[in-house]
Amino acid sequence: MEARVERLEADMKEVRTDLKAIRIDLAEMKDKLTGLPSTWQMIGIFATLIALLLAGSGVLFGILRYLGA
Repeated sequence: MEARVERLEADMKEVRTDLKAIRIDLAEMKDKLTGLPSTWQMIGIFATLIALLLAGSGVLFGILRYLGA
């Protein structure tokens, strides 16, 4: 019976070590994820890029029409 208890204690030490490693890994992942933009920020960025592209196209089209090309 004591041998079983000793094995369980050794295994629990291993489990604790693994849990500490997992906790550290999760903290690192959480830190990296907080730096990523949110969905609404990404939508805003893409909408801005599309608006700039359309505005630039309109300006270019207007210049070409003005020059008679």
